[in-house]
Amino acid sequence: MDFLNTLTEVTVEKITDKEADLLTEIKEIKQAFKHSEMIDSGKLNTKSVSELLDGL
Repeated sequence: MDFLNTLTEVTVEKITDKEADLLTEIKEIKQAFKHSEMIDSGKLNTKSVSELLDGL
């Protein structure tokens, strides 16, 4: 933070806990979409529901 405050072109604003939680949720949603795209393109393998249930 100290380094960022020394830069004249950069302004730093504190965010609330609620805003931080929202940013975390947005990142998780973006990651889920990325995984979905990887599954659709065949770059990420998945298991069937029956395979998952058999593992329980």
